[in-house]
Amino acid sequence: MPARLPIDWHAAAKLYEAGWTQRRLADHYGVHWLTVQRHLKALGAKKPARPKRPLTDRRLRSAWENMHRRCSDPKHHSYHRYGAQGVAVARAWSEFEPFRAWALEAGYQPGQSLHRRDERRAFSPRNCYWGARRRDSAAPKYKAFRETKTVVEWARDPRCVVSADALSRRLRYGVALEAAINRAWEARVRHGAEGEGTAPEEDRRLAAGAAHVAARDDRCRDRRELGVLYSTIQVGLRSRR
Repeated sequence: MPARLPIDWHAAAKLYEAGWTQRRLADHYGVHWLTVQRHLKALGAKKPARPKRPLTDRRLRSAWENMHRRCSDPKHHSYHRYGAQGVAVARAWSEFEPFRAWALEAGYQPGQSLHRRDERRAFSPRNCYWGARRRDSAAPKYKAFRETKTVVEWARDPRCVVSADALSRRLRYGVALEAAINRAWEARVRHGAEGEGTAPEEDRRLAAGAAHVAARDDRCRDRRELGVLYSTIQVGLRSRR
């Protein structure tokens, strides 16, 4: 077996500072990577710092990823407001670089958020603009019974028998808006009957989600009533002492 030639660790340190990894140097010299690490540390060799992306690029990439997730990921907390409503992302923004170029050209500034001119249309260069963050931007409007309202407005509607939080939760489970508003329609879904004006295939698709949400709401109501009863008993016991 031929004798191994001595390793020039100063040359190895220069390669390391030029961008070589310790494992690559170990494979090159035929030694263990811990050996390379020990000699480089003794020579004081430092790994070159990785260039950081500008803060603007990181924020734009986060906005781009969030935009896609809202429209395509059913697990996203805002999917029921975008993807479930048929909102998509234009093909021109399927890659990050075109989106970044448009954002800088459109005058993006840190702290701004992406808005759509027409809430019914997709995210696209023609339909989007950068603006200040708004409270109502996170409260899209939903159409039911030939009316268009926000979740809070629907919760105040006399036809709605649940709170705004319960209505929003049902929409996240994929329950249709009219089904989420009207408990009587939801009860027919749970018993397998078809509600008037609804498609049978939609009933079957939403039956499981509607039943789960209804049972969850019933349990919450029972807990609240039990808590009120318990508080009343405690007050009565204190008044007798």
